Amino acid sequence: MNATLEKKALDLLGLPTTSRAFLAEKLLASLEDDEPSEEVERAWKKEASRRYKALKTGKVKARPHAEVMRDAYKLLKRKRSQSTTIRRRRATSSPPCASKKVGNRGWASSSCAVERTVRRIAERPESFAYYEEPVRSCRVPKFPYRVLYVNDSEAIWIIGLAHLSRMPGWWRYRLDR
Repeated sequence: MNATLEKKALDLLGLPTTSRAFLAEKLLASLEDDEPSEEVERAWKKEASRRYKALKTGKVKARPHAEVMRDAYKLLKRKRSQSTTIRRRRATSSPPCASKKVGNRGWASSSCAVERTVRRIAERPESFAYYEEPVRSCRVPKFPYRVLYVNDSEAIWIIGLAHLSRMPGWWRYRLDR
């Protein structure tokens, strides 16, 4: 490693936690081949804002993490679908996949990766960059998803699980099958 790069790294390590987290997310995203289009980004920002407003105004109610995950797994198993949108409170139980060894990039491994991402958010909610204030975003490693959430005084609210190349609601047609 050259001296210039080492000096830059040392300078960057001196940044505040939120700035380092923002930079880390950008660097990790640059290594992934799943960059979202501007159209998809705009649509998800609008959807995240709509969902947060609906939550704050009481139009939708948050449900406990364990209940949402149980229902989601039932629905996914029944419909053989690979994605869902989740609204839930802070993660309080270990993910159902914690003890499973999963080697492929299928539904089971992506759901485990999402659960691990939610745990990272629960441990350090202020560490991730704003997506569209007050909504923050955390990429799911190795998968084309990001978890959208809001950290307020009551709880950490998961607003959505955004696929990086699909518009919000793309999966709804699967529910009618």
